[in-house]
Amino acid sequence: CGILGAPPPFMLRAAAQNKGLSAEGSATSSELGICVSSASVADSLGDAVQCTDADFLSFLGGCLRWEPTQRFSPEECLQHDWLTAASKVPAADVTPVQAHHAS
Repeated sequence: CGILGAPPPFMLRAAAQNKGLSAEGSATSSELGICVSSASVADSLGDAVQCTDADFLSFLGGCLRWEPTQRFSPEECLQHDWLTAASKVPAADVTPVQAHHAS
């Protein structure tokens, strides 16, 4: 839990308003049922998906940012190293599991 860290204050305020708590930002993450970890995004995300591939974790982290305006755009996703490097892997190097996930 807490893979992305604490939500931005504006999201906490909105959640507080929806739960009838103080809208002045006095609601805590625990009051709102949000579990927050102090671990860095890459470390906890890597643990969550059981992966150590830095490019993949960068790609996934960019897609899962709390703030929508800071998430990767579709164009940024298509240009990301994780996707562009994957397109250069020769077919003979792809295992059946990788081929299944690519389809």
